[in-house]
Amino acid sequence: MFKPLAFAIAAGLLLAIGCEKKLPSPAELLSNIPTRAPEASKGPGTVFEHLQYAMVRKDPKHLENFCPADDKPLAMGTTQMFHNHAGYYGLGLTPEEVETLGLQEFVEAGWISEKWTTRDLKDAMEGKRDPESGMEKLSEFKLDMPYVQADKKTIDKLNKELIAALEKKPAAIYAGGLYRLLKGIPELAWATTSVIVGTNPKKEMHDLVLKIEGEVHYATIAVGKNADGTMYIDVVKYEKSPAWLAKKFSEIEEAETGK
Repeated sequence: MFKPLAFAIAAGLLLAIGCEKKLPSPAELLSNIPTRAPEASKGPGTVFEHLQYAMVRKDPKHLENFCPADDKPLAMGTTQMFHNHAGYYGLGLTPEEVETLGLQEFVEAGWISEKWTTRDLKDAMEGKRDPESGMEKLSEFKLDMPYVQADKKTIDKLNKELIAALEKKPAAIYAGGLYRLLKGIPELAWATTSVIVGTNPKKEMHDLVLKIEGEVHYATIAVGKNADGTMYIDVVKYEKSPAWLAKKFSEIEEAETGK
């Protein structure tokens, strides 16, 4: 999928020099993440620090900077994909995050929910969990912007409604999708991940290959460049599921704290 360049970005603690040194605690590692937004990203090697900042410092609006600026269909398609994949993994937005991004109208229209995701709705419909009050108002044709299999008239109607909704706040809706999808990466992972920047042979873009423990490739993020030189993100692919990552980092934190 990628051809590695000759360098890697140290996103956190990659190895400990000297066995006698005490390893930093999770809190110490996270304290190294910037508390202020980095300067505008002008190269693939700078993107990860922006994601670190946005996810650890809880600033979803910062991700608006990575919406594709020159290709409207790409931006819309990427936004739908991010929200759809996040819903599949059960990753959502809180009411506070919805308010920060100004997406209340998007919620009211039924495209996303502050309480439930596609995973929640699917599990309720299949009897894997008890339905909650309010779920009956959710639409399986709209929640998390699914790729609907239906008759042409229904699909055309939904596409028209979705495009109209996305055009109102394209960057904010994009950022909401990217933010919720990246929630599948545990907080501590943002401080302990090594990143390899590789070229993608299929297009003039770069793949950020995210690894832990040196060799475990857990996610790939594809980035491209806008006409003004800033970067955009149009793919986030999990090589290891968010559930696997959550379990892995829970074990790491337990071992560090002795709990």
